[in-house]
Amino acid sequence: MAKTDSDDVLHVNGLSQFEDERWPLWRGRLSIRGSLDTTGGLRYQRDDVTRTRTSSYASVPLDFDETFDAWLPKVSLAYEATQNVTLGALVNKGYNPGGINLSFARQDYVAFDEESVWNYELFSRAVFLTTD
Repeated sequence: MAKTDSDDVLHVNGLSQFEDERWPLWRGRLSIRGSLDTTGGLRYQRDDVTRTRTSSYASVPLDFDETFDAWLPKVSLAYEATQNVTLGALVNKGYNPGGINLSFARQDYVAFDEESVWNYELFSRAVFLTTD
């Protein structure tokens, strides 16, 4: 499990706390045919976001305490074209928890939703200048 704790004292008379926990649940590799491999993984992420503060820019004090979580799968396919060259594709899900910001224009706090994105990548790996 990976964990991140962050406490920020802001210049708006408040405290922000952010706790991020990530659990890698599974990762495996399977050789399909000689030079073709697939790798998969699954991660669970949980974010506890707490914000309490007052500001002369907002009409009411902030009291925000939310928990966000997501399941994040990952899969790749790799082909070993030669001993020194590998080609492949990767698909994985990325995630950013929701939270809250201060809008100076509205003079109020504005919550934002969690975000997720699917990433699609092509990759190559090569070994150059070997001494073998």
